Amino acid sequence: QHGNELMDYAASQGYYPCIGVVSAYCNPEYDEMVDAAQQLAGDERDEALQELAAYVHDLYYIVPVGYPLFYFGLVDGINWNPRMDGFILIKEMTFSS
Repeated sequence: QHGNELMDYAASQGYYPCIGVVSAYCNPEYDEMVDAAQQLAGDERDEALQELAAYVHDLYYIVPVGYPLFYFGLVDGINWNPRMDGFILIKEMTFSS
């Protein structure tokens, strides 16, 4: 199961490199772009990862379908903030009076 709930494109890199464990795609130019992007930080990294996403999208190897929304309900007396990854961890909940 693949999850990228933090919306970081770098988390998907195992699916596309030539030597990826679950890769069904091999493009040496893409691998070079990934290697270069992984050396960057901040805005430069964001821009490089956006270029990678556009590169693969333009080749039609990825067809974005959608992103799941998470809905939660709480009762009075429970304090909890939803996580970006969709996990519900009891240890992050507290009772209020």
